[in-house]
Amino acid sequence: MNELRADLLDDYDSRFGGYFRKSVIRYIEERRLEDGGYFFARVLPSSGMDTYFAVKSLSILGTKPDHPQKTAEFLLDDLRDTTFGGLTGIFITAEVLNDLGYLTNDLRNSMYLQIMKLENVAGGFGAFQDLDLEVPSELRSTYRAVKVLRVIGADLDERKISKFVLQGLNSDGGYGAKGYSTLASTFYAIAINKLLGLEMRNQRATKLYLRKREENWQVQFIEDL
Repeated sequence: MNELRADLLDDYDSRFGGYFRKSVIRYIEERRLEDGGYFFARVLPSSGMDTYFAVKSLSILGTKPDHPQKTAEFLLDDLRDTTFGGLTGIFITAEVLNDLGYLTNDLRNSMYLQIMKLENVAGGFGAFQDLDLEVPSELRSTYRAVKVLRVIGADLDERKISKFVLQGLNSDGGYGAKGYSTLASTFYAIAINKLLGLEMRNQRATKLYLRKREENWQVQFIEDL
């Protein structure tokens, strides 16, 4: 996926004489603070989530932070005392440290133990009912857990997780809780199955659902794109 994004960016960037890539990198690096992390408002302390987006964006652009070790140390110092800050913290830490090349075996083992504590009775990870309003999908936690397990090279029960995801498949081909399909849940369902290396059931119906959403497009947030 990163290779495809990089190719598209190369094509886009070539039209503007390399200005686009350089301007984005400059914008991101201007938001790196003394503690090694990043924050859009450019005031201490840095944000773990902003640091994640900064490092992942730089990775897509084919580069790394100017001081990768300091960025890695920021995340570890910020999250170690709270046992990685829950699933979100584990996800951020695993993704960033893996991109920076600072994901040790000790960290992999610790992350695995923490992730498995979050497995729910339905076969997924994290809460899957009565979600907070700011959580876009009941599948987000499972996606993040599976992504971490893949990053750290851990074994996982692909069929069990896929069965959990399949519970959210609706008659219109989309995914979502209580029979209501959403773009977010459909995205996470597809992404999870791709990580698991499994084919999705009723792919044609899911493609039709996405095409219908595209036909009635009213873009309000970049996440919808």
